[in-house]
Amino acid sequence: MPASLRRACYGCISAKRRCDPQLPKCPRCLKNGLVCTYDNQPLSHVQPPADDEEIEPPPDVPAQPTFLVFSDIVSAERVARKFFDMQSVDPHLSIPELRVVPDPGIVYAAISQIANIPKAIAQGQTSPLVHSQLHHRRPEDSIRLEHVLLLQKSFLGNPPSEIKSPSRNTHLQRLMKTSVLDLPLVDILIRVHELVLYIIVYSCNSFPSPYMSEIRPCLDILLRWIEYLWTVTQQPPTNSDGLWQNWVVAESTRRSIIACAIVRGAVAVASCGYCAYQPFLEALPFDNRNGLWEAMTEDAWTAAVAKHGGEPEVLVSFHEFIQGYEDISGIMHEGLFQRLLLIMYHGSEALDALGSS
Repeated sequence: MPASLRRACYGCISAKRRCDPQLPKCPRCLKNGLVCTYDNQPLSHVQPPADDEEIEPPPDVPAQPTFLVFSDIVSAERVARKFFDMQSVDPHLSIPELRVVPDPGIVYAAISQIANIPKAIAQGQTSPLVHSQLHHRRPEDSIRLEHVLLLQKSFLGNPPSEIKSPSRNTHLQRLMKTSVLDLPLVDILIRVHELVLYIIVYSCNSFPSPYMSEIRPCLDILLRWIEYLWTVTQQPPTNSDGLWQNWVVAESTRRSIIACAIVRGAVAVASCGYCAYQPFLEALPFDNRNGLWEAMTEDAWTAAVAKHGGEPEVLVSFHEFIQGYEDISGIMHEGLFQRLLLIMYHGSEALDALGSS
C-alpha cells in the first residue's frame, strides 16, 4: 500500500501558506499562475494542514507526477469526475493516469470469485460473461471449452512445473491467432469467453502465477477483441431467433465487456499490485433484473420479465447499479457477476456480508 503522503502542494508548503488541495491546481496556485504539484496524493484522501501546523519545505520540487495512486475505486472515480469536468472547460488539460492499489483481502476475494467461473461452466451453469445457452448451439463450441476445463482440473492435482504452459498450449495458441473481424457475434462471444477462461486458469490457481509473462499477450488480444465487440454492440441483434435469444446475445455482449475489464484489472493487481482506473467502465450498461440472466429456458425468462413489468430489456449503468444498491446484506442473492461488482466497490463490507450469509 502507498505510504502516507503530504497533505499540501509544494507551492503552498514553500510559501508556508494554508493549502486547499484541488486538481489540477489548488485555488492559490491557480490564481497566481503557479506550478502546483503533490506527492501523488489523491484528492479524496487529502486534508488541508491546520493553521498552526509547521511544515518544512522540500529541498527540490519534483516534476508533475504522471499518475495518482488510490486505495479504492470509489476515490479514483471521484477524482476522475473532477478531471473530466475540468477537461470540458480546458481541452488542453493533461489528465494523469489514475492507479488503484486495493486492499489485498479484497483482491483475493475478487479473484476467488473469478476462479469459480471455470467450475460454474463445468457444471453447465451460466457464467458472468456468456450465457450457457450460447454454448449449446453447436457441439464444437462445447468441445472448445472442454480443453479449458481439462486444464483447470490438471491444476488441482499437479505442481505448476507439470502444467502445460501457455506457450506450449496448442489450443490456446490457435485461439490467439483467430481473426474475429469476420465472425458472427455469437462466435466472437464464445472465443472471448474461451480466452478469458484460459487467462483465469493460468492466473488464479497459484500466487504469484509463474505464467504472467506468457499471459500478457493474451490480455492484449482480449483487449482488442473487446474493443471490437464494443463496436458491434452499437447495432442491436436483428435475427429472427426470438426475444429471449436476442436478449441472451445482447446481454452476454454487455456483460462480457464489463467482466473482461474486471478480469484484466484483477490480473494486473495480482501481478504488479495495482491496476489502472478505467473511467469508461462505470458508464457501461447491463440488465440487472433478478431472474433474467439465470433463466435457463425461454418460459423461465418470460416469467421473470413479466415479474419486472413486461419490458424485454431494461438497462442500468455500472455506476447506477452501484449507487442504487443500498442494502449490501443481500449480496448473496445476487449472481456472480453482481457480486464481483459489489466486492470491487464496497470492499470489506461486501466481504463481511458474504461471510455472514
